[in-house]
Formats: sequence, C-alpha cells, structure tokens
Amino acid sequence: MRWMYAVDPAYEGAEQIPPYAIAGAYPVGEDGSPAEEMIPNPDYRPSPRALGWPAPANEIEAAVQNAATGHGDDAAVRDALLAGQVFVDPAASSSDELHAWTSDRYLPSAGDWRLLPASSLAGRVVTLNPGTDLEVRLPAAALV
Repeated sequence: MRWMYAVDPAYEGAEQIPPYAIAGAYPVGEDGSPAEEMIPNPDYRPSPRALGWPAPANEIEAAVQNAATGHGDDAAVRDALLAGQVFVDPAASSSDELHAWTSDRYLPSAGDWRLLPASSLAGRVVTLNPGTDLEVRLPAAALV
C-alpha cells in the first residue's frame, strides 16, 4: 500500500522530517487517489507554526517555542539565552528573582526597560515573559 503524508507546515520542503512532525497519512488507492480520511499519527507534535503562534522575534523566542512544543530542547533554550539579550526592569536588576522579556512584544507596558545580555542574569531565578503564553521559569543554575 502507498501513503500520502500530512507534514507539519514547519517542515515543508525539508529533506529530513522527524516522525513527530507527520500529522498523519492518507492511504492511496491503486488508482492514485488518496482516501478522504487521514489516519492520525498519535506521536504528532504540532509545531509553533501549526499552532498559529506568532513568528519568533529572535533566537530566544524560537528556542522557547520549539522546546514548548517538543521540537527543541532545554539545551537549545540555554544556548539561545547565553547568546542573546533580554529586557529587564532596571529597578529590579539586583533581585535574586528576576522577570525578563524576550522581546518588546511581551513587555507589560511602556517603561524604562534595559536590554541586557541574558548571560548577565546567571545565578538568579529568571521568569521569562511572565503572564504570557510564552512564560518560562528558569532555575538559578540555568545560565551558569
């Protein structure tokens, strides 16, 4: 039997498609026409794009979105953070727990935000994008 696969839109045109990026498959009849109903893949993990999430503004947001959907991992988030910058409130920068934002789209309001290397937050508990769908709480050791 032949199959026609429904691939997650984030992998369109990719040469290698991981099994979790296949939404399902349609059996193809001998005449070459696919069946009307797709057989779903129980291991499918919709990508951020398939879920309709906004395009990431930077590498940190891309890594967080991919980790949240199972298309990436914690190591990729850590690497992106260590290489990137986040917004912080200068008044709270001396606290052991810190709120930070990955881009201006998530900032709660206009203010005196400072863009800092995320690596400068090492040793603190950091909550990225608090109160949003892209909220992530990082332990103090995450950026060491």
